[in-house]
Amino acid sequence: MMLPSEQAITLRKMIAPALFVGAVSSLGMLKRRFQEDPFGENRIHFMQVAFGQIVRRPLAGTGPNAYVSTVGQYDALTAEGWPVHNTPLLAVGELGIVGAGILFTPIVLVTVHAWRAKNRHDTSGTYAKAYLASTPGIFIIAMTGWGMLNGEVLGFWFFVTAFVSVKLANRTTLGKCAGDDNHAIRTKTLQTVKVA
Repeated sequence: MMLPSEQAITLRKMIAPALFVGAVSSLGMLKRRFQEDPFGENRIHFMQVAFGQIVRRPLAGTGPNAYVSTVGQYDALTAEGWPVHNTPLLAVGELGIVGAGILFTPIVLVTVHAWRAKNRHDTSGTYAKAYLASTPGIFIIAMTGWGMLNGEVLGFWFFVTAFVSVKLANRTTLGKCAGDDNHAIRTKTLQTVKVA
């Protein structure tokens, strides 16, 4: 008979191999997704056009929401309303390297902070794990589409990032108020867990 903690350890050991098998089995589909969109256009063409535009205006970009109209003047597929299928490249194309760097800095900083906080035994550790668990999916979506820069999606993405940032900075646990009699007990319990 296994103790609950032994079962949890066994489950944790199974998660990484399961994720690896899932990732390897989806590589072919992911490769196709990078090369073509649902309508059959060639993603490599969009990438080449985007890199060409970035080289033309590396610092300033085309301006917010002006990628399709600017690049569409010399590329027929983009003129039909198809921007590059890559969120970071589209951001660099529209905002320039500096603007895209400023745009994505909060997301990178919160991701790094979450990575450092993931092993905490308080609520910030829980939020860090949840944020990090969502990161691979968001990364795949961002690298294969432009929808993450859509107004509502971008706003929600930054709202979640800001919310998690606040939760990571707040290292309190339930009942950690100054007037709470259980404060010392809970703090001692957390310290015991961290040492063990």
